[in-house]
Amino acid sequence: MGGKSLVFVLMSASLLIGVQSMAASRLARVFSPLNVVQFPNDPCSSTGGANNGTCYTQGECTSRKGVASGTCAGGFGVCCVFVGGCGTMVRENSTYFQGDATTMAGGCSYQVCPVSNDICQIRLDFIMFNIAGPDVSTTTTFSTLNGNAVEMGGAASNMASNCITDSFSATDGSGMGSNVICGDNTGQHMYLSAEGGCVKLMFQFGSMAMGMGTAMAMRMWKIKVSQISCQSELLAPQGCTQYITNPLGMGMVQTFNFNGGQHLANQNQNICIRREGVNCRLCFSSVAATDFAVSGLSTKTMGSTKGCCGYGATGTGVNGKDCVTIPGAKNAAGLFVSPKFCGRGGLVTVDMMAAASVCTTTIPFSVRFISDDFEFAGAINEATVMDKGFKLSYMQDAVMCV
Repeated sequence: MGGKSLVFVLMSASLLIGVQSMAASRLARVFSPLNVVQFPNDPCSSTGGANNGTCYTQGECTSRKGVASGTCAGGFGVCCVFVGGCGTMVRENSTYFQGDATTMAGGCSYQVCPVSNDICQIRLDFIMFNIAGPDVSTTTTFSTLNGNAVEMGGAASNMASNCITDSFSATDGSGMGSNVICGDNTGQHMYLSAEGGCVKLMFQFGSMAMGMGTAMAMRMWKIKVSQISCQSELLAPQGCTQYITNPLGMGMVQTFNFNGGQHLANQNQNICIRREGVNCRLCFSSVAATDFAVSGLSTKTMGSTKGCCGYGATGTGVNGKDCVTIPGAKNAAGLFVSPKFCGRGGLVTVDMMAAASVCTTTIPFSVRFISDDFEFAGAINEATVMDKGFKLSYMQDAVMCV
């Protein structure tokens, strides 16, 4: 994916000993005092392994404004690490956007441009991501009907779950915007299309934590930015916000800011999971009942029920727009069920009174979280109970493969 570096190496004089009987002209051709070493600009690990970099010569690393940390290419190159802050523009693979802003207010951006025409996607790994979380107010501030604010009638609503104080978003190579996120997203990641041009990452920091119950938040972030080749096995299927590639075929997925205790507003988070080996089925389950809290009444509601992912005939449906979809959802017996899930108390289907596995054989494997841009604040109590979103374990297997 990268280029190559050349190093001119001075040969040792000891190589010339013992060949004095050869013609001088032949000596000049065979034992030239200079030798050319060529090595690819591949990814490398820095000293201590904390960061990844790109293998360059020392001179190239300096001219590209990187920091040499360890050697590579058999000692002919250095592992060049690129770390940038607000206002940085880079055209390198495997870079880091890093900073802290405990008192900052305003914008902070980082621009990444593809290193070649073979780059199709940019992956952001949130090694550390802590900024102010979403609004947690419970007071009714307006009314909504069918997802729109209205002056009369409708359901009591407010701006809880919105990233009002701090926010992070990105625009891909075509100018398309990402999900707007905030809060605690350490360990999460995000994919962006690089086709069309450079990608821009943007933080926006407020001066007051509205609805947060605190004046400021400790803001720290370290984002690893990787460029994904169009031929790479890490290339995500089109439309995926995240792409999980665990060779073991098992792991955990969760909504943005789940660790912060509240799901975010206006989300369309499509989590895709790569099929591993001969596996043709993937099953999701919530380890604890409290790990699935998506819209609905404060008491336990059933998943896959009428009213998920919409506002119902009245426009004020109790389950609301916030929901989870699993394409091709089946119950434990292998029977198709509604792909729409909402409520609290665990991931369940209409024929299960307790949390259990929901499976799918639809490729690519995926689970999607959708939310609107407000929370019901009245009797429905979306805002009062602060829906967390979901954290689901998954496991692939070869059961029921055709």
